[in-house]
Amino acid sequence: WVTRRIDQVSTKNKVADNNADVADRTGLIDGGSLPTVAALVPIYNEQSAVIQTVDHLLAQSQKLKQIIIIDDGSTDSSIEILNQHYNFDASSRVGSMSPTLQQSRKYDHLWLLKKKNSGKASSLNLGFKQVKADITLTVDADTLLDVDSIAAVQTAFIEQKNLVAAGGVLKPQAKGRGFAQALSTFQFFEYVLSYLSRAAWGQTNALLLVSGALAAYRTDALRRVGGFDATSLVEDYELTHRLHDYSCVHNLDWQITTLPGAKGITDAPGTVEAFLQQRKRWFAGFLRTHYQYRRMIAQPRYRSVGLFMMPIKTIDTLQPLYGLFALIVLVLLLFSDHVVSSVIWWTITTKLIIDFSYHIWALRKYLRWIHEPQTLKLWLYMTICVLVAPFVFQPLRHLAALLGWFKINNRSAKWRTIRSRVMDNS
Repeated sequence: WVTRRIDQVSTKNKVADNNADVADRTGLIDGGSLPTVAALVPIYNEQSAVIQTVDHLLAQSQKLKQIIIIDDGSTDSSIEILNQHYNFDASSRVGSMSPTLQQSRKYDHLWLLKKKNSGKASSLNLGFKQVKADITLTVDADTLLDVDSIAAVQTAFIEQKNLVAAGGVLKPQAKGRGFAQALSTFQFFEYVLSYLSRAAWGQTNALLLVSGALAAYRTDALRRVGGFDATSLVEDYELTHRLHDYSCVHNLDWQITTLPGAKGITDAPGTVEAFLQQRKRWFAGFLRTHYQYRRMIAQPRYRSVGLFMMPIKTIDTLQPLYGLFALIVLVLLLFSDHVVSSVIWWTITTKLIIDFSYHIWALRKYLRWIHEPQTLKLWLYMTICVLVAPFVFQPLRHLAALLGWFKINNRSAKWRTIRSRVMDNS
């Protein structure tokens, strides 16, 4: 069933190559207009990444109506670098006190909103007040969009009238070599499985995760639910819950999905410390959000989200406990008597064969879904990951999630780059 649904989505959501193609497939050749899109790019100390991100937005095949960079009180050279590249007009600022909004002299749809540090969600809310477009796009400052991503977003929101939120497909890429690239490869195949899962859940309208690194929202719907939660550790994840909640309570047919045509590359942690920090925050945010919306668990009123996804997420709250416990038991059994350890080795071998078969199917489906070619290099990396990840990467994920349990009561929603200082200074 999942295979059939992904194939249907893959066929339906081909990316537009140019303006005429988009107009032709949406029936807007004569006198029609595409929905306008505004991009919000929150930054905090992103001097090494923000220019590339904005340049990719400026180079889209479909021009955005607004690009609003929201600086959350950066202490590095981000503002100076932005001014050098885009020449923001100090005389065009809106308001004399912080926050201030300045327009670029080079691009009339590019704006810089400067404010005091108050967190990512707060920055998004402030930027959202300036949006004058049909669709609001959130893009992390370390995410580079493919040239046709905006076209894919516009097409999807025209074809699906009830669509209120849609996530893009991101490829993680860590800065650095050696271990950083190995960790990046593990994360890539993790993302492959994750996005196939999102595609499947989206078909039953039970998708709970739309990554804020590349997410599109119908502006009216976003206003109706009140924007972003400034107290959340994972404002994108919380917002998806709130959209589902509002839709079910008000008996609306709002849809949330993933768009294979909206693609990009995003920075991934390249060190164990950065990885643990990121995943600890994610899991703590997941736990807090799940508890916040516990009323939805197993409730028919909340449709497929309440009946299926929320119960599964309830089980996932214990993921680090049974994951690390299983690893400890495995190690102890391997050092037990010969008969038991032989059985365990045969079990591990069988599991790896099943994993390998599943990864072959998943990688083929994923590449077909996003319309990218299969390469020998990918298959080689996939084989290595299947053999190594259960003993290295998965325990690291479980450890980060366990640390997330200890962070759950931390109300701080602080936000920082995942790149190391060494990378930023290079």
